[in-house]
This record gives sequence, structure tokens and C-alpha cells, in this order.
Amino acid sequence: SIRKRDVAARLGGDEFVIVLPNTSRTDAIQVAERLRKHVEQQRFQLSRPGTGESGLESHPHNVMSGDNEFVTLSIGVATHPAGRYESPHDFADDLMARADLAMYRSKQAGGNRVTASDNALNSADKLAEAV
Repeated sequence: SIRKRDVAARLGGDEFVIVLPNTSRTDAIQVAERLRKHVEQQRFQLSRPGTGESGLESHPHNVMSGDNEFVTLSIGVATHPAGRYESPHDFADDLMARADLAMYRSKQAGGNRVTASDNALNSADKLAEAV
């Protein structure tokens, strides 16, 4: 569960975001790891392969096991970056870009893990995002 001041939202597809105001990097990683472990231990009743109802059947990190299925999470964590931003929009874009990059690093490392971002995107990361 999350605190009353936290905000959880679906970004689209199978991507979600949880905003944890006034939370340190260490605490955010702990929250993410606790969530990842909790979901990993659950079994979910999803539509059967080929039905196309849930959109999860063909995901490479989901393991089919009869009626109950395992679902795993690849989580990217980003915390308030150092520096000044011209607008709140720039701040939000930077934070989301770093969280997204960390999530993809989790996926590339095999999934079912938490990866924390650096405090700033380096030029190579920004270039890779633009492509």
C-alpha cells in the first residue's frame, strides 16, 4: 500500500507511476522493492493465451502456470534531481525520463527488479532517448 499523500496512476499499456512526495532515494527504492516482492508473490487470474483480453499473455516476463499466473515488475526509480528548471513541466519531464530509463535498464537486465536512476541524464542517455 502507499501513503495517503502518494499518488499512483496508469501511464498507459502496462506502465504505471507512483509519485512519493518528500521521499528520499533510499526510501523510494525500499518502497519499490517492497511492491515488487509483493506482486511477485501473488498469483493472478488472467485471460487465457490467445484471447487477447488482458494484453499480458504474450509479455516475455509473465510465466503461464495454469489458472494462476505470475506477474513480475520491472521498476525504475528517480528522485528529485539537483539543479534548476525553467518550469515545473521541465522538472516533471526530467524526472519521468530518468524513471523511464531506469525501468528499461531493469527490463534489459532480465526484469523483475528495481533500478534507480542517476541524478541526471548524461548526454548519451539523452541521445538514446531522442532516437
